Order: sequence, then C-alpha cells, then structure tokens
Amino acid sequence: KGAPESVIDRCTHVVLANGKKVAMTKHMKETVLQGINEMASQAWRCIACAYSDNLGNLVNYDGPKHAAHKLLTNPDNFASIESNLTYVGAVGMLDPPRDEVKQSMQDCKDA
Repeated sequence: KGAPESVIDRCTHVVLANGKKVAMTKHMKETVLQGINEMASQAWRCIACAYSDNLGNLVNYDGPKHAAHKLLTNPDNFASIESNLTYVGAVGMLDPPRDEVKQSMQDCKDA
C-alpha cells in the first residue's frame, strides 16, 4: 500500500472485478490514476493497494530474527522487492482539514 503513483508504477498486473489477473497496460494505469485523481480532487486521501506473488526469501517473513531480514535493512533492495506487483484497488478516505486550518490560512494572508 502507499502513494498511488508509486504503487501503480511498480505494477505489472491487475486483478479485475471478476477476480481474473491480467497484464496491466499503460491505458489501465492511466485510467486508474485518473480515477484516483478524481477522488483526490474531492479531498479524499487515496492509497493504492497491490501485492507480490514472488516474495522470494521473504515469503515467510516474521520479524527481525528472520534470515532474510537483512534484505529489508538496505534501501537499495527496496526497488527489487517492491516490483512486479499486482494492483488490487485503491482506498479513498475522507480527510477534511482541521478546524484551526481556516484561521491559520487567514493569519497567513493577513501577515
């Protein structure tokens, strides 16, 4: 899960509404991002969700004592670990500004 653009860039497949996994085309990525951008424009905080079918040595990862934990301590490994993902959807959460934001914005304008 994470920022939609970052997650979708790492996806090579998508799970359709009928449960079928297919290759994710450029058009599909554009369509998904358009939908996410529409939600974001209405003050929804969006998170994209994807999974990996190939976790390699991390498949049974259970914490720092796991033999493959060292892979997670080096950020250089993240790109390979978080690649070839399968997109499953996005979540939009209403995230309205706090009450004090309006006054803070006015204070900035008045300064």
